[in-house]
Amino acid sequence: MQAKMTTVQEEQYEYFYNGVWPIRATRGHSGTFIGTETPDVETGKLEINMHWLHKVGHDASGDLEIITKDQFEDLCKKIYAQKKTKPDTPNPAV
Repeated sequence: MQAKMTTVQEEQYEYFYNGVWPIRATRGHSGTFIGTETPDVETGKLEINMHWLHKVGHDASGDLEIITKDQFEDLCKKIYAQKKTKPDTPNPAV
């Protein structure tokens, strides 16, 4: 008897912009959105932000713009550049 081979379909990303935040939405194996991520200024990384999950799947208001991966990455870079740096504190022992 021959074993049935299954293929694992990779998750796919789609990119959105709401005028403030770039949003990366993940489509699962069934084709539905299963998660959303937005850039975090403090960590400089994408963070899970499920606030946008329903919006990307059901945006009847037209508030979200579909963007390309390159546009998404450029917007993330701009957000990461806003990270506040702590000023050097003088060493009181000196």
